[in-house]
Amino acid sequence: MEINTPFLIVALFVFLALIYSAIVSVRENEHKAARRFFIASFLLSLPFVFYTFLNFSYKYETGILILSVLFLLIIVFIIPYGQNRRYKQTVPVKRIDERDTMFSRNELEPGSERFNDYSVIDFCIKCKKCADVCPGKAISFDDMENIDGVKRWRINQEACFTLWCTLGTDCGRCVSVCPFSHPDNLLHNIVRAGIKNSSLFRTVALKLDDAIYDRKPAAVRVPEWMKVEWRR
Repeated sequence: MEINTPFLIVALFVFLALIYSAIVSVRENEHKAARRFFIASFLLSLPFVFYTFLNFSYKYETGILILSVLFLLIIVFIIPYGQNRRYKQTVPVKRIDERDTMFSRNELEPGSERFNDYSVIDFCIKCKKCADVCPGKAISFDDMENIDGVKRWRINQEACFTLWCTLGTDCGRCVSVCPFSHPDNLLHNIVRAGIKNSSLFRTVALKLDDAIYDRKPAAVRVPEWMKVEWRR
């Protein structure tokens, strides 16, 4: 029996990559995502294993087709597409841009590469997962507005703060479900590199994030040390 070594290597690579993703998800307490990665490790590697050991008609043509698809996926990741689109963020005229408080201010100085990086804005336009999960419906699905000289999204502060007062603490659902809030590790950094590089990859990454972590993830269980027993 003739064994196709390249396809066996691809099968092993796919299997180990997804098993690694499952292990990372377990460490992040994303057990549902870990189960999905684990199942996918078998489902996505089995076709390459079957191709390696089975003999069938048009095996050579099928191999060329599979390799072509893999090559196209690599091209999607490598070739920069929709990276900038002549995007230029304006400098706020009345107050500090909210991005200065959300991210490192030193890396978002006006005129810097990260200040005018279109990839995050484009991803947010496609995503809006934060608006989907906001319990107070304070985050809009509308397009950005020009507010105080800065093009940005407007949050309904009253609805957000009212929810905080009702809960007795801040909410944080928008931050916790944001795909950019995934931990800083090899798995997520590879995805972030693709997001920065290609608009098409952003669309694919968003669909995968919804499939693996859900479009509306369940709220994380409150740790025991945060539970307070009230006594009169």
